Amino acid sequence: MVWIVSALIKILLLVIVFAISSIPLFLAVKALKGKTEFKEVIVVNILSAVFISIVNQIFFVWGGLISFVFVIFLYKGVFDLTWWKAILSWFLQFIIAAILIFVILAIQFAFGAAMTI
Repeated sequence: MVWIVSALIKILLLVIVFAISSIPLFLAVKALKGKTEFKEVIVVNILSAVFISIVNQIFFVWGGLISFVFVIFLYKGVFDLTWWKAILSWFLQFIIAAILIFVILAIQFAFGAAMTI
């Protein structure tokens, strides 16, 4: 019984991690006028993560290029974007993620530094 609860907690945490990591992609697609819902973005993130993991295990050298092409095709098809907007959304999600991380670290530093004084 304990292992079932433990497994369910791990699955729940994994879904939460994928949901949080989907926020930058969701914002990027919305900024580029793509058609999406947040749950679609989560599914795309999970599919792309599984595909990238498998491809990188099989094709060591070419895995990155194959994965990139797959992700661009996925973004184009699922989010109804043009090729350039699909590539731009791929790039933009990393910029948005970096900004979010910077803001979180700045807040943490500000409050963490204030608490030690």
